[in-house]
Order: sequence, then C-alpha cells, then structure tokens
Amino acid sequence: MSKNEIETQQQKKKLEKLQSMEEFCDLVQFARNLTEEGYFSQGFEILKGEDGLGAEDGESGLRSWVRGGAGDAQKDVEDFFDKFIPFANANGTGSFYALWIDDAEKPLNQLPVIVFGDEGGVFVVAENFVQLLHLLTYDDEISVDCGEGVYFCRYEYEESDNLRHYLQWVKQNYDLNPVTESEETEKIIKAAQEKYTARFNAWFSQYFDLKDVGIVPWE
Repeated sequence: MSKNEIETQQQKKKLEKLQSMEEFCDLVQFARNLTEEGYFSQGFEILKGEDGLGAEDGESGLRSWVRGGAGDAQKDVEDFFDKFIPFANANGTGSFYALWIDDAEKPLNQLPVIVFGDEGGVFVVAENFVQLLHLLTYDDEISVDCGEGVYFCRYEYEESDNLRHYLQWVKQNYDLNPVTESEETEKIIKAAQEKYTARFNAWFSQYFDLKDVGIVPWE
C-alpha cells in the first residue's frame, strides 16, 4: 500500500471516529449555525477538508508536522499517527489540537487533548474535550512555547465576534461558566498535565527524541 493510500485510509478511520463523538458533532453543528462571520473563540477553527469534519486536513497537518521537525523516527510512525485525531486549529500560526488515544477502550470524549505547536513543542492541554471547550470560553489564542510550555495571555484583546453565542451554547449544553482570568486557564492545563504529561512523554519518546520537537521534560 502506498503512502497516499495509507493516509487516505487513516483519514476515513478518523472521520468515522469523529462522527461518533457527540460532543464534537454538536460543536460542528453550533459553528455551522452561526450567522455572523468570525471566531467564537480567538484562533480556534474546526479543521475542514473534503470530509467537512476535519479528518482530511488534520491528518495531512499531523504528517506535515512530523516531517517538518520531529527528527528521525525510532520506530514505525504509522503506529504513532494511529494514536492522534487532529480536529481543530489552535491559533492563527499553525498550531493544532488533537485527541490522543491513550487507551483504545476509553470513550473519545474522555481522551486527553494535545496541542502541536507550529514552531515545535507538543503538550497536554486539557483532560478531555469538554475541558477544552471550557478553555475556549477564555477567548484567546493558545501560545505554544518550546521552553515554557503552553499558556493563554490576552494581548491587545478584542472579543471574538461570536463569543456571546458560544458562551450561551456552552452554558446550555455543559453548564460551564466563562473562564475570565488567565489563572483559571492555568489550573485547567495544570490538572491535565499532572494527570497525563509524564505518561505522554514516555510514550512519545518511543518514537522521537523529546528535545528534537521541543518538549519540555516533565518533572
């Protein structure tokens, strides 16, 4: 099987997974129903390819990220790709979010969310999809820094055009109140990283040298 055929097959499998995840499909429907142009959270945009749900652009983006700066793989990278489901742009410079399949038996909505940085760095950012939805209420692009990790910092902040619609939707569907302070985002990220980062880095290092991709060793 050629590389293109393998990538296409992966896209189809991941699309099927995304379509089975109620929370993701609800978010897609919410975004489609917006009548105004613009973000509902700064920098966040559901990936869209021919499939319409992100599997196509997400898979190609993941593979481009690995080819662009992950260094030499230490084992079969197809196994590596199998464990990620990219689904959204994280900021305006090319970082993206993906679910990490850390346990094949775990429901998709309970998988941890990873951010791949456009200039390197791969970090756990949320314990699950709903926790990411909560982070998005802060209405800020995530910053991915190889030396400092991930953080949100409102700089010259302007409210997203559709933020008010998103806040209403997330409250109605998940009873989540808006995150209004950067310290709140730090708590959400810290909880996720304390739970998953040591295990994620140990798994990731089977394939690539952590230093090659700008991962800060977890202490």
